[in-house]
Amino acid sequence: MMEIIKKFVLTRMLITEYYLYIKSAYDLFVKYKIDGAVFGCFIEKLGELLDLAEAALSLEKTNAKYREKDEADNLRDRLHGRLYNYLKYILLDYNDHRYADAQTIMAVVEDVGNPTRLPENVQSTVMLSLVNRLEVYNEKLEFIGARAIVDDMAVANQRFIAVEAELRELRTMHKYNSVPPMTELRKEIDPIFNAIIGAINGYCVLESKRDEYADIVREMNTLSARYKITVDARKRDKKEALEPNADNEDGE
Repeated sequence: MMEIIKKFVLTRMLITEYYLYIKSAYDLFVKYKIDGAVFGCFIEKLGELLDLAEAALSLEKTNAKYREKDEADNLRDRLHGRLYNYLKYILLDYNDHRYADAQTIMAVVEDVGNPTRLPENVQSTVMLSLVNRLEVYNEKLEFIGARAIVDDMAVANQRFIAVEAELRELRTMHKYNSVPPMTELRKEIDPIFNAIIGAINGYCVLESKRDEYADIVREMNTLSARYKITVDARKRDKKEALEPNADNEDGE
């Protein structure tokens, strides 16, 4: 029975899945050195587009990481403000039983200064210094109810430092100053990829070529089947999430 490369709907794939699938297929085309006279220009162009796609993915990750960094920075700023205002709230009442301990903590906070007004990298160091200095007042922080705020601020600051480091690494990975978005690249990649697959399937019709392309046909179908499992599972999970609970038809 004649075997051909089964059709796989590329539009159902997420961006990263799409890139990895096409890259794996490209590696198979190169591995089997399929007829250069027929496929050479297509495979060469596909390789160039995949290089651009890799850069486009890196750029998209970088933009997402910028947003993540801003969110982390805003969170640590808010937590520092929350700590300051909480201490200020206690210190408004001389009769508050937490007054003396809150005064001690506030003295440290004011001595360190407001790190949220500093450049981001300096803020990270100053906020870390504040957290470290407050560690010796753990019992006082517990007593006045500020321990959790300081802990959350420390975690937020460490998260910002980690995201900033990840962002620097992503920026150094960029190969291009300007690349088309993946949505545009897919419009160029799809017809080239489909043309290659169509030509291979056309050869499979010829008995003289069938054995020559049998291995790449088998590996391409295995590759597609592996990604189809992931795509179908995501579609099934999405459908189940949208369906009402079968055990609770009345919605109660």
